Amino acid sequence: MNATFSRLPTTVRVSQTLKPLYLRFLETQMRHLAGIAPALAAGDTDEARRLAHNVKGAAGTYELPDAAALAAAAEAAIHDGRQEEALAMAATLGGYFAALNVIFVGPQPRNDALAGQPETS
Repeated sequence: MNATFSRLPTTVRVSQTLKPLYLRFLETQMRHLAGIAPALAAGDTDEARRLAHNVKGAAGTYELPDAAALAAAAEAAIHDGRQEEALAMAATLGGYFAALNVIFVGPQPRNDALAGQPETS
């Protein structure tokens, strides 16, 4: 597995607007990740790949690009028949989501160069 993935950040800053949804997001991703091993054991690579794909998309949407990249790598590993590697990546992601410390931040201040200029639509 890529060494970059073994050093996923444990603390992340994400938009305050995601706060009401974040716990449910994490729970859903844990369910998806937990479903990968049984799907692979049953020979259902399409389902395993779908679950990894869902984690990839959701992680990107919820401002976790490193997790999205690892989920994409797991999806590719499933597609390529590298099941053990995919399982290891799913386990890494599960640990990451379980240990994640999320700091919610408000809107970023406007660039000083734009301050005082009228907004355009």
